[in-house]
Parts: sequence; C-alpha cells; structure tokens
Amino acid sequence: MTTSAGGSGYYQGGYYYPGATTTTVVVQTAPVVTTTTTTETYEDAVTYTRRAKAVRRPIAAHTKTKRVWRPAPTCACQ
Repeated sequence: MTTSAGGSGYYQGGYYYPGATTTTVVVQTAPVVTTTTTTETYEDAVTYTRRAKAVRRPIAAHTKTKRVWRPAPTCACQ
C-alpha cells in the first residue's frame, strides 16, 4: 500500500484544508483455490418388533364343569 500526498493545502475562513492524498493498493493475484465440503449423514437403522404374546394352554385339572339343574330331593321326613 502506497500513500502519496496530493496537491498543497489551502486556508479558508481561518481553517487549513490539506491537499488530497492518494492511496494506492496493490493486490497480488493468487490462484483461486476452491474446496468442496462434504457432509456425511449417518442414519441409525432401528427395527421395532412386538413382543410375542404368551400362549396360554388350559390345564386339565382346572377345566370348567358343566352344571345341570336337578329338582330338589323330596323330603323323607317322619
């Protein structure tokens, strides 16, 4: 960066105004390097399964007995 003074300044209304300055900026050119960014996404594969129901088997000793209606016995009272 180079700064050089311009023209001479001047007085006006009791104030001094300096001359303009020239600033030269030299930019060194360089090859442009572009990079690509990759985004990796990891997904978890989750399998949901239902719990198997318990199989209930009837037990022979606990089978239900069938009730049969019978009339009341006659009284053999004396």
